[in-house]
Amino acid sequence: MSGPERALLYRVAIATGYRPIELRRVTASSVDLQGPPCVRLDAYGTKNGRSAAQPIDSRLAEMLRLHTSGLAPKAPLIRLPHPTKLPEMLRKDMLAAREAWLGDSSDEVELGHRQATDFLAEENEAGERLDFYSLRCTTATWLVQSAVDVKTAQEVLRHSTPELTIGIFARSTAASRTGATDRLVESLGAQRKPQRTPRDKAPATATPCEWATQRPPRKTRVAIRHKSCRDSNLGDGAPLRATPCRERRTRDSNPQPVSRQLISSQPANHSLILRASHPRPGPESLTQNCKTICRPAG
Repeated sequence: MSGPERALLYRVAIATGYRPIELRRVTASSVDLQGPPCVRLDAYGTKNGRSAAQPIDSRLAEMLRLHTSGLAPKAPLIRLPHPTKLPEMLRKDMLAAREAWLGDSSDEVELGHRQATDFLAEENEAGERLDFYSLRCTTATWLVQSAVDVKTAQEVLRHSTPELTIGIFARSTAASRTGATDRLVESLGAQRKPQRTPRDKAPATATPCEWATQRPPRKTRVAIRHKSCRDSNLGDGAPLRATPCRERRTRDSNPQPVSRQLISSQPANHSLILRASHPRPGPESLTQNCKTICRPAG
């Protein structure tokens, strides 16, 4: 494959998110430029067995229009090499791109910073090696960094669950983490409370009449009296009625005296209580009872 063909292949793979086996089944007629530009695939050409139509940008659409102008409708859009040679081809191109990127450094300090990163390297800091499926990870990462919602990113990559899109394919970069921290600091600074204009002071831009009509009404408190406790027709010095509400409060505030036996700290003894309430009759009481009983009638 020539250099322009490889560049077109990488661009189509990132823009559509198609897998290598799906890219082999894309033909010249799959490029639809009649309406919104997109690259279509029939159900037999996708992994999940469903037809797909991946939209593309206008610049890529123009590149594909020039590329497909001399191809037959059933001809492959891009002739890919053997599957075992795809990763090696991608690594060579990435290595050449990294060397060109390092050569564009303005000074030694910038060159040192670029060499310390894993940008365009064959292996990243996590020990993951570059292969052709890394282009699908690039698609997911760029979608997330572009503030695309999770559902849209899932549909573009045609994943079964959003966890597969966010948890496995999308990656976090050092630049994105730094930008997120900067935005967080800016949002915290923007949340300061603005100074409010006093209620009784009109702004300088408004006339007194306009301020009187625009000022919100003051909140008033309404005193609520219970009719069950006080007669509304009586004055402030009038006596209170004997209402059930007042009787209940009087009863609760002045409880009735409780028997000493009930509040005693000693355990209850029913025999003592009965004895105290009904004392046993003594000799004098027995004699008096006998006299009363034995007194002759009449």
